[in-house]
Amino acid sequence: MLKKLPRVLIVGDGLSAHVLAHRMHAAGIPFFLQGMDTLGAASPAAWGLLNPVHFRSFGLSYGASWYEESLAFYKALEQKLSQKFVDYAPLEHLDARPEALVHWSMAWESELYSFMEKPTKDSLGNVRIVLSQVAMVSVPTLLQESRNYLRKQGLYHQAWFDWPYPDFNHREPIAHAGNQFDAVVWAQGIRSLESGPFKALPIKPSKGEGIQLSTSAQVGDKVIKHKGMFAFQDSPGFWRVGSTYSWHDMRPEPSMEAMEELKARFIELTGINDFALVDHWAGFRPASPDRKAMVGQHPLFDQHYALNGMGSKGLLMAPYLAKALQEEMMGDLGKIPKLCSLDRFTKRLINFRE
Repeated sequence: MLKKLPRVLIVGDGLSAHVLAHRMHAAGIPFFLQGMDTLGAASPAAWGLLNPVHFRSFGLSYGASWYEESLAFYKALEQKLSQKFVDYAPLEHLDARPEALVHWSMAWESELYSFMEKPTKDSLGNVRIVLSQVAMVSVPTLLQESRNYLRKQGLYHQAWFDWPYPDFNHREPIAHAGNQFDAVVWAQGIRSLESGPFKALPIKPSKGEGIQLSTSAQVGDKVIKHKGMFAFQDSPGFWRVGSTYSWHDMRPEPSMEAMEELKARFIELTGINDFALVDHWAGFRPASPDRKAMVGQHPLFDQHYALNGMGSKGLLMAPYLAKALQEEMMGDLGKIPKLCSLDRFTKRLINFRE
């Protein structure tokens, strides 16, 4: 907990770091954001789907109750940055599991009726789920416009961050970029594994890859198609397909194996065979073993906080968790959900040795 209005240094250049920066900006908390995306960073390669439904488990995602708050945050940020990056489209999910119709029907009757239409079967025997209106956020556009805005305000610098002290148990104001800071929030994604006070956190990099394709084939209405992966026609003749999941491929560059997998899934989802590859990208999601975020104060170094580990759900979780962290830093304790709190890693952080 900090006294009065602290000056906060935010380390990172991805979605979580920028969301926290705008939360603090709106609350009048002085801050400075510094970071730099690396090859393989998660946010530039993010699909950007704000989806509260978890298809694998036939139910709502963890954090689904934050959907409306997150969407309102992004819409307000559009106005603040004077740049459109939120779009909407229906989502069609196909499920070939034998038990799918029973489970989806039960889920629809109990909790999902407000998000989706009643499950049906298509001609191939797939269970067809339709979410009538799903928000999509162009994360690369959001990040670039946020950088431009904060840079003009003198609140952002794109550069590598090197901790200027011999250790992290530094109780005095932290001097950096010509300012003094009372606290540091580390929101670096998988880069937290390389340096900083949170190296001990069990962040599991999950590699995701996507492609853009061009085709002359004509299709009807804009629909997000999903069966294991997503395919969406961004503009006439151009499709975006993704993302893969790999817990083993740690190469930062895109792979041929993933590209072939993405092409095959595109053909399955759309029936389109004639296309050309336009772009191919990769990024590493900062996931955790229990698939929950890692947010809170370091148990030893009380000037240091983490905002990390949101995996593929960063778009849904970041606005709520950034606000919760900001409020806890200001003394309003108990805002961070227990399932996302750093408390579950206290022993690991205390006992960590290089």
